[in-house]
Amino acid sequence: AVRCWGSLGDASGDWMEGKGLPDPLMGGLSTAEITDIDDGSKQGCVVQGQGINCWTSAPQLFAPFGGALWAARVIGLTEVKSVRVAPAHNACALRRTGTIWCWGLNTAGQLGIGTFNNSESPIAVRDRDNAPVTDARAIAVDGARTCAIRSGGTVWCWGTAWDSSAASDREPWPVKRPSIRDAVAISISSDTGCAIDSFRDVWCCGRNTVGRLGTATGSSPGRVPGLPAIQKIAVGGAFVCATIDAPTDNVWCWGSDVYGQTAGNGAAVTAPHPVFHLPGKATNIAAGTTTACA
Repeated sequence: AVRCWGSLGDASGDWMEGKGLPDPLMGGLSTAEITDIDDGSKQGCVVQGQGINCWTSAPQLFAPFGGALWAARVIGLTEVKSVRVAPAHNACALRRTGTIWCWGLNTAGQLGIGTFNNSESPIAVRDRDNAPVTDARAIAVDGARTCAIRSGGTVWCWGTAWDSSAASDREPWPVKRPSIRDAVAISISSDTGCAIDSFRDVWCCGRNTVGRLGTATGSSPGRVPGLPAIQKIAVGGAFVCATIDAPTDNVWCWGSDVYGQTAGNGAAVTAPHPVFHLPGKATNIAAGTTTACA
């Protein structure tokens, strides 16, 4: 079963703020095992039975999949490995065939289909020669940008350009990030993207305000210095957290600390530092706009 809390829609589709208690989805899910789940601003999806079920409180933007507390099957997607949902009403699925299928808003080319047209149905991501991508290993989605790890550990992104906010700097096809190689994991937010390479080093790109690249004056993309071997990584609103292979104090964070999300003293953390006082060893890490969880 799936339960949701926070800002939710009720069974009639009306929007409600501040649901502190987990509510079950009211229908649309089978009894098959759920193998992946992701949640955006007003929508969420699960991988179930190698297909995808989604729900939304904004069907006019995320049509035609589900309502506020009931899920509907995404037609035409099988052999699904993972799903990623953006805050801005778009989503992508990675199939076991290595293809990527995206749908929803496409104002910046974040669907990777060569146009800026929205799509209510999943469409295969294509390279500039119009051939479908078939070698994807992992995907990451944000509101106006999508990235994927492809064969050889290369990182490719499409949508809004990393180092610009100009409306004209949009790319509707995958573009290779040449400075990031041998990637094994990736996480992105609106202004920052980070990848772990095969040596367990972290490489980040984007804007370096408040030290979100892990250095006071770091280049983009660049290797984050001062980190032990990294296991997992999560990019938040203006900060990054990662886990290392250690029995205790194995979460390290850097970037903005306005809300205490990097466990500092409120000032920007321009170099990675451990988060103390976590009980035991963290096995996973998640980062939201202003919150981190392990």
